[in-house]
Amino acid sequence: MESSDLKDAKAVRESQAASVRTRLCIVVLDAPAGHERRQVWTSSAEEFLRRIYKLGIDLMIIGPRPTHKIGGRRTVRFMDRHEVIGMKELEASRSHNLEFRVLGTKTRSWTRLRAEACVTWGPHGVWPSFHDGWTQPGTLALDAFLRWIHGYKSLPGRGIAFLGSTNQVLRAAIRALQAGAANCYVIEPGDRPLCWRAHRDRFISLGGRLLMDHSVVRAEGEGVPGLRKLYLRNPRGTLILDVDTLIVAPINEDALNRPSQWRKGLFFVKRRAHSVEPFRDEERWLESHDWNELYWRVGRFLGAIDQKNAEGAIKTLRLERKAALAYRESAAQGRSLRELRYSGKILDRETLAVVQASVSVPKSFSRPKPVASLECLEDVPCRACADACPESAIEIARLIEQPRLFEDKCTGCGACVAVCPAGAAVMVREISAQGKARYYLPDSGIGTYRSGLGVQLLNRRGEALGAGRVLSAQTYEDLPHRVVQVEASDVHVWEGRGFRVPPSTGAEDPHYLAPVEEIASRGWVLLNGVRRMCRLGEPASIVLWKAGYRRFEDALFCSDGSCRLCEIEVDGRRVLACQTLTKEGQDIRFARATAAAQSARESNPLCYCRQIEAREIMEMTLEGIPQKMVYERTGLGSGACHGRWCEESFEFASREEKLRPVFPGFERSPWRDVWAEDIFSEDPEAPARQDPLKPPRP
Repeated sequence: MESSDLKDAKAVRESQAASVRTRLCIVVLDAPAGHERRQVWTSSAEEFLRRIYKLGIDLMIIGPRPTHKIGGRRTVRFMDRHEVIGMKELEASRSHNLEFRVLGTKTRSWTRLRAEACVTWGPHGVWPSFHDGWTQPGTLALDAFLRWIHGYKSLPGRGIAFLGSTNQVLRAAIRALQAGAANCYVIEPGDRPLCWRAHRDRFISLGGRLLMDHSVVRAEGEGVPGLRKLYLRNPRGTLILDVDTLIVAPINEDALNRPSQWRKGLFFVKRRAHSVEPFRDEERWLESHDWNELYWRVGRFLGAIDQKNAEGAIKTLRLERKAALAYRESAAQGRSLRELRYSGKILDRETLAVVQASVSVPKSFSRPKPVASLECLEDVPCRACADACPESAIEIARLIEQPRLFEDKCTGCGACVAVCPAGAAVMVREISAQGKARYYLPDSGIGTYRSGLGVQLLNRRGEALGAGRVLSAQTYEDLPHRVVQVEASDVHVWEGRGFRVPPSTGAEDPHYLAPVEEIASRGWVLLNGVRRMCRLGEPASIVLWKAGYRRFEDALFCSDGSCRLCEIEVDGRRVLACQTLTKEGQDIRFARATAAAQSARESNPLCYCRQIEAREIMEMTLEGIPQKMVYERTGLGSGACHGRWCEESFEFASREEKLRPVFPGFERSPWRDVWAEDIFSEDPEAPARQDPLKPPRP
C-alpha cells in the first residue's frame, strides 16, 4: 500500500505530466541495459514495425530504439529509459481507449500516453504447475540461468535438472555440461521430446539424461546448499534424483495472449529466446510467424487491413506453423529419422542405410578435400547451413525439408559445421592409403586445444570408439561453434561424430589449456557481518547464491526487479539484490530464513507472495465459487508479482485445455507498484526533472 506522503507526491508529479497521443503503442520489456540493440530487436520485430509504418499508423515505442531507422519524428516516436507503471481503459473515450502512465527512469517525470492499441513484447509465459517444495532453495528461472552462463560465465550448481524439453532448454543444458556440470537432467512430462533429434543426440553424447513421461512430485531440501532430493513419477514407479539446482521454463507454445484481450486493443507477444543467447534455431522462424500474425491482427483492429484478407493470411500462417512443428508428432510422418538404433557401438544396418541414402550426406568420403555431411535427417524449420555456404553447395527449396548436398560444389570450408545450431553438420575426409580419416567436428566448449592433443573419438551416443589426436581448431567470427580437426582411424567414418578429452588430461599435458578463471575482479564483502571473498561486479543475488544462501527470493523470475522479493540492505540502504552490483568492502545484510518462513515453504504455497496454499483455491473451486470471486477472497494474483507465477500455474493445473499466456498488466492495473524511488531522488544534487518529450533546457 502507498503511504499518504507517497500518494501526495505522486499526485503532484502526475498533475505536471505531459500528455501524448498515438494510434499504436509498443512496449519492450526485458531489455537489459548495456546490450546492443540488435540483441534486443530481432529482424522479425523490425519487419513488423516497417510494415505497420507503411500502413500509415503512428507509433510510440517505449524501450530501446531499433537497429535501423524507421519513419520520421512525427510518425514514429521513441521513449528511451522509460517504463509503463500503470494502465487503464477509457470506456468513455471514442478515439483512444487506453491510457498508460509512463515513468522516465532517469528524470523521474511522468507522462500520460493515450493509444488506440498496445503491443507488449516480453518474456512471460505459462510456468509449469508447481509441485510440493517448489519454494525450496535452489530454484531458478530459465531466463535467469541463461544470464548466469552467458552473462556471468558461471554455473549455479553441479547437479542441474531442467523442466521441459524445448530447443532452448536443450541448448542451455548442453551449455551447462560444457561448462562443467557433473549431472544434468532434462525432465519432460510428455511422451515425446519437443526438441530436434540432433539437439537430443548431442545432449546425450555429452553425458546428459533425458527423462520422458516423468512429472515432478516433490522436492526435499537438506540444509542450506539447495535441493537434494527431487522425486519424479512415471507409469513404472518413482525416481529420486540428487540435484542442487532446478530450472523451470515456460511450457506453452502459443506466443500471443488471449482473444478476449485483442478485442480491447491489447496484444502481447512472448519473446521466444533470451537476448543474451549467442544463437537461436527454430525460435527465429517461429518468431517470424508470431509477428506476421500480430501484423494482421493489429492492422485489422485499427481498420487498416481488410477483414477477409486478414482472415485468409492468419489461416495460412496457422498451417505454416503446424507444418514447422510437424516433426514433433510422429516418427512415421515425413522423411524424418526420429530414432537411431544401434548394434553395439555402431548403427544397425537399417539405420545406417537410411543415413547413407539421405540427400544431405555424401556418397563417399574419399576425396582430396573434406566433404560436408549434414546429418540432421529431420524435417525441421532451419536453413542455416544453406545460407552460410559460400559456394551454394547446399540447397533447401522449402523451409520444412532436409538440405540437399551437391558434393562437387563442396570445398570443405567448414562454414556449415560452424553455423549449424544443433551441431549436426560435420566434415570427413577419408585417407584410405594411410588407414586414417580426418573428422571436422563442431565444438563450443570452454577448453582450448593445441595441435597434438590426444582425444577419444565418440559416436553419436557419446561412447568411445578409439583414440585420436587434434590437428587444428578453426574459429569463425559470430558463429556458434568452432571446427576442430581430429585425426583417427578410418574404420568409423560413419560413426565418429564427437570427441572428448580424456579425464587424465590436465596440467601435465601442454596441448590442453584449461580455461583460467579471472581472479583479478575478486574482493572482500561482508555478508551479515561475516567477511567473504566474492567476484566484484556481479549482482548481489548471484553472490549470495554462490556463498551458499540459495534463497528462493533470488530465483530471478522477473527480469527487472518488479517482484521486489529480493530486497536486501547494502551499506544501510534498502536495495534489490538482482539490481545491485557488488563492490569492494560492501556491507550486505539480508534476512535469514526464519522458522515461520521455513514452515510456510514446507506448506507448498501456490502464491509465495501472500502464502496462499493450493488446497484453499481448489476447495473453493470444487464448491462452485466463480474464479473471479476466488481471487477476491484469497488475494491470489494481487501480491508483489501481480499473479505472474501463481495465477498462470493455477489456471494451467486446473484446466485441460491449452492456455495462452496471461500478461498481468493486461488483467489489472497497475503493472507494478509505485515505489518511493520513482518519485523521490536520493541524490540532492540530481538535475531538475524535465519533460521527456521535449529537448533539455540550455
